[in-house]
Amino acid sequence: MIEETYNPENNLVSVVLLGEISFDEFINWEMELTKNKYSVKKLRVLLDVTQGKYNLKMEDILPLKSLIVENVDKFDAVYLAAVHGKPYETAFSHMFNQSVRIDKFHHKTFSFTDNAIKWLLSNE
Repeated sequence: MIEETYNPENNLVSVVLLGEISFDEFINWEMELTKNKYSVKKLRVLLDVTQGKYNLKMEDILPLKSLIVENVDKFDAVYLAAVHGKPYETAFSHMFNQSVRIDKFHHKTFSFTDNAIKWLLSNE
């Protein structure tokens, strides 16, 4: 399950993944998120995967990248801070970061939520 909340005070979208997340669920969530339903110029997303598990394969990175390429121009910039606590999800996030190099898309992997939020909020 994917739970998403928006804080208009700091323009931060917080997303918590709970349980196993399939490729289709992840794609559907990304498509909804990129509709810019929060009317922001800079999209800042805190993705908490500490309670979730990716049911994703490394070959899923390219379709995820394609979706980002198609939608990133809706924003001045996109910042995604992914917080992980398990080896596979952390490795997937690092591989994703190495594979997805897009000018307006910025992705970092964190172990601690506080550090992720600091990084997101520093990108005003």
